[in-house]
Amino acid sequence: MQLPGGWAFADVTVRTLHVGDDDRSLSAEVAMRPVRMADGSCAGESGGWVEDEDNPDVIWAMIRGASPNVVADPSLLGPEKAQGACPEKVAMVHLAMDAPLGGRDIVVQPQGRWVLTNGHEYGLCELPNCDPDTGEPPATASCHDRAALIDDIRTLGDVGVHASIGESRCQGGWAMAEVDIGAGACGPADGRSSSCAGQRIDRLFLRAGTPHWEVIGRTREVGCGTVTDVAADYPLALCEDRPALPSP
Repeated sequence: MQLPGGWAFADVTVRTLHVGDDDRSLSAEVAMRPVRMADGSCAGESGGWVEDEDNPDVIWAMIRGASPNVVADPSLLGPEKAQGACPEKVAMVHLAMDAPLGGRDIVVQPQGRWVLTNGHEYGLCELPNCDPDTGEPPATASCHDRAALIDDIRTLGDVGVHASIGESRCQGGWAMAEVDIGAGACGPADGRSSSCAGQRIDRLFLRAGTPHWEVIGRTREVGCGTVTDVAADYPLALCEDRPALPSP
């Protein structure tokens, strides 16, 4: 895709994607927002190309929009302010491939992975129904992968990346973990451990999701708190013997 002088790549949204009967062509319906010009016209177009690296699982479709470069020339923003934004432009982009697609997934940059859904039609692979990393239905989180549990606690549990994970237990599709929130609140001093450690500890209750663990409650009280109000099947053996936790 060649850019005219003074133009730049622009964001597009791929709405549909399908492969041709010859298995060597792709067609995509895309939408983009053109730039309003001084004469009232709307300037913008879409196109793209395919990159096939002989990967047995995927090919890459680089689908792009192009429009006058408003970053390099801010005066181009004037007509839109005076006349209003251009309506969304929908177009079909046709891409040729050197080799047959052969049922491979299509990675559309930057939108993500698309997988075959029906005949020649493709759909965007999104959680929770499709794992973008593999193109397959995602696996349910499991106690067998403790590293994934700890990672989900850190990234999805609103505990901070430097929080310290203490006692943790897992049974079936349920888990409990005590997280020292204070440990990440301040750094160590004079070679000693963080002076904030141990000052605020939360007990998190988690349920296995697809593919990540979901935090369903937290407490600093003795035992299991009110977790069974959220999940009646939560196994109390994971938490009923736990003491009250410190808080500021």
